[in-house]
Amino acid sequence: MFKKIALLLALSFSVNGKEFSEQIIHIQPVSWDELQLLQLDSLKTAEELNLSKKCPTELAGFEQLEPEKTFFKEILWTHYFWTVFKDKTDQKCLVKHDGFDFFSKKDSSIPDDVTETPEYEILNTQQARVLLSASESIGFDEKGIESLKRHIHYHNQAVQEAKFSKYGGSVRMSQFMMQNPRETIYIPEDDEDRKFVDSNGVISYKTKSLIEVFESKYTQKTLSEFAKKIEEENKLNKQDSIYPFNSFEDLLEQSRIDTKVKKKNSLDSADKQSSYIYPKSNSDIAHDNGNGTYTPIYPYSSIGYLQNADYCGGVYAGTDFIITSFVSLTAAHNVICNNNRSQNSFSYPGALKAGSNLSPPFGGFFAENVIQSYLYNSSDSLDYRAQFDYGALRSLEPFTFVNPIILQMDLSTNDVTVVGFPR
Repeated sequence: MFKKIALLLALSFSVNGKEFSEQIIHIQPVSWDELQLLQLDSLKTAEELNLSKKCPTELAGFEQLEPEKTFFKEILWTHYFWTVFKDKTDQKCLVKHDGFDFFSKKDSSIPDDVTETPEYEILNTQQARVLLSASESIGFDEKGIESLKRHIHYHNQAVQEAKFSKYGGSVRMSQFMMQNPRETIYIPEDDEDRKFVDSNGVISYKTKSLIEVFESKYTQKTLSEFAKKIEEENKLNKQDSIYPFNSFEDLLEQSRIDTKVKKKNSLDSADKQSSYIYPKSNSDIAHDNGNGTYTPIYPYSSIGYLQNADYCGGVYAGTDFIITSFVSLTAAHNVICNNNRSQNSFSYPGALKAGSNLSPPFGGFFAENVIQSYLYNSSDSLDYRAQFDYGALRSLEPFTFVNPIILQMDLSTNDVTVVGFPR
């Protein structure tokens, strides 16, 4: 069973003949059909999920029900949108569909013949149980999925961090930039040179590498002294690590061992929905396993300490949150300064501390592109630009371990909860 799941989930791409220890492991998304089979023995009951057993089988029947909320969630690297409807007994019926706009209020001025309904699937009770149970990662620990995700993630992080080893890794570089002002003259660059438009017409701006930005901020003397200090520290504090793995078989074996140990100790999954909203301490954000590793606690493990290494010449910190393995959402003002986009943006999801005391238990999310609403202009008045103050970071390398935030569109309340890092 474990090997079948491993082969289903993990897909390594060979890059220019590199050794396995130098490669990023990408994940094969699990399809809806595969998820239904995978989740079959790990389902919450219809009663636990408050599901109706008499839902409409035709779309027209949903006109008689009350739409409650629309959700988005990445489940095993496949994106799902679904809308929950309530019947007269307050029980749920689900429709899985494309995008957030399903079953929204139609504009009466638009003729029906040009109003398009997105692709959808009316879920029966069994299918609704699969989707909702999988959205809570029910059974993922027992099947070894979480163990595989964790080891693939830390393997990828080790490969990414290798390019920063000269300066002690991205965290040390970040701390150094926080503590030491720029020594060179900051020269803003034309954003148009970094502009990129994808096949869907989405405009983004390519970032520079962290190494390039870091080395552009300081003199060669400062960089050499810092690199020498790191080298001396490494000689005194040499640490062994199983990451990166030398082969895919090594990764599978370690994941298999961890899963057996977890089953033996009957440990509960810590990557499930939290019953409270405000974290009380670091232990409520990530569980300390006592061996130098941490287990994510949802949703705080998905909230990132965002940094822009070259933002109006300095270092700026803010908050973002992971919504897929490759995308995080943030505010536009976190990635744009005086209408110049950040040249380098990266985030540490689940960071236990911030600023110069940064302690990220799950490594870094490094943006390849930054995106912000094209209507956002930092020259506009605060009241006007606030409504367009949203942006995103997009990475080319997966951040697989942390359970992405589940997004929901609920316009029935004016209450919001704000969780994040202070500037």
